[in-house]
Amino acid sequence: VLFGALLFGVCLSLTTAMQVAGINIPTDVIQMLPFLAVMIMLVLFGRRASLPAALGIPYERGAR
Repeated sequence: VLFGALLFGVCLSLTTAMQVAGINIPTDVIQMLPFLAVMIMLVLFGRRASLPAALGIPYERGAR
C-alpha cells in the first residue's frame, strides 16, 4: 500500500511538472497517468498473491 501511495504521489507531481513544461499531450491524458500507473502496479503485483487454501470450504466447528 505504501509503495502504491508513493507511486501515485510521484506520478501526480510529474503530471504537474509536465503541464508546466508545456508538453504537447492532452491534459486529460496527463491527469490520467497516476491512476494508470497504480492500476498497472496492482495488476503486476496482484498476480503474485495467492488465495487461501481453504477458500470455498465451509467451516465446521470441531471438524479439524
